[in-house]
Amino acid sequence: VPLAVDNCIEIISRCCSDESLQNLLINAGVVWRLIPFLLSFDGTLEDDFSDEVQRATHNQSAANMHAILAAKALGRLGGYMFDDLATPINERLRTALDRMLTAPLAKLLRNRRPWDLLGALNENVEKPTKIWNVTMRDELIEFATKQDGIRLIGINEEELNPA
Repeated sequence: VPLAVDNCIEIISRCCSDESLQNLLINAGVVWRLIPFLLSFDGTLEDDFSDEVQRATHNQSAANMHAILAAKALGRLGGYMFDDLATPINERLRTALDRMLTAPLAKLLRNRRPWDLLGALNENVEKPTKIWNVTMRDELIEFATKQDGIRLIGINEEELNPA
């Protein structure tokens, strides 16, 4: 199952090249499924991400790969990334991610290698330009899970509109 999840997240990321698919994915609520993956990363794990055998079972190696792929997918959904990973900018999602992750952390979604973002989201960071702690992390997990649970089946375009 973990390899199937890897492939699903990768498909989400690849579909973002088309603006209409990008909007359909956002409106369908994939954001609420991707955010928890970001928050399951363990930066202390020495891992070879190319080892498919390790990622084929439910373990921290698989969770780390899901987090890496989710960061890429969210970066492409919001239009943060550059060069061959560039996609149309989605201001609505960017505003929502700025509020959920904080603007400095959301900007890190533009990085092809998301280690800084994933590390910051899974530890306490208190710098003048970046604040993130366990309480914020827990609140985001609860919020994303709640949003995913109350979402009606189908498309709800108003989900990400700022309050």
